[in-house]
Amino acid sequence: TKNIYVSADPTLEDQERWMSSLSAHMKVTTKKGEVFYKLIERPRGLPGNPLTDEEHMEHFKDCVNYSNKLLLKVNIEKILSIVYELEETQDVCSLIPLLLVD
Repeated sequence: TKNIYVSADPTLEDQERWMSSLSAHMKVTTKKGEVFYKLIERPRGLPGNPLTDEEHMEHFKDCVNYSNKLLLKVNIEKILSIVYELEETQDVCSLIPLLLVD
C-alpha cells in the first residue's frame, strides 16, 4: 500500500509572500528515511524560464486534445506551421478555417 501524507508549509500562512511567488517547493521523505527536495523558482513558460519552440508546440497539442471537439491532425500541423512563421504569414485569416470543427 502507498501512504502519502501532505502537510502545508507554515510560511504559506503569509498570504502576501505566497501571492507574489510562483515558486514550488517539494520535500519527499521515504519510509527508509531518505529525503528528496526540489525547488522550482520559476515555472516553465514564464519570463526568465521560457518554453522552447518544441515545448510550445507540444503544449498547444495537449491543449487541443482537451477539447470536446477534436481538430483534425492535419489542421493542427498546419496551424503550428502558420503560427511558427507568423511574422512571414501574409494573412492570419488563413488560421480561421483550420480552427473550425464540423
